[in-house]
Amino acid sequence: MPRYEELGVWQLANKLVMEVCRIVNQYPREATCNDLAIQMKGSAMGVAMNIAEGHSQQTLDEYRHFLEAAMNSLRDIILFLRISHQNQLINEASYNFLLKEYERVKCLVLSIVKWIENETNNSAIAA
Repeated sequence: MPRYEELGVWQLANKLVMEVCRIVNQYPREATCNDLAIQMKGSAMGVAMNIAEGHSQQTLDEYRHFLEAAMNSLRDIILFLRISHQNQLINEASYNFLLKEYERVKCLVLSIVKWIENETNNSAIAA
């Protein structure tokens, strides 16, 4: 089994972390913006961490649990992105770029969840 660092979904999630950090590090240093930046960074890191931790689990159900946590963090990111964009903390180009990266990670996570569901159903049928 490949290491989590070799997984395309983790690599994209890690890229999302790096891009979020790069962009939010440019936010103004006032308290409300700093709080938003911290939340966005934490959510982005949560996606990558949950993918990595899920990959090391013993069962597919445990793996799916961590992927669902990654999806929750992705939902948080999209909310924080919208708030940032609405408050003109990020420009249109950065906003659209991060949305595209978010969608790429989301699609891959969902495809793994679907694969797990198929494997789980096939195992149940075989038993």
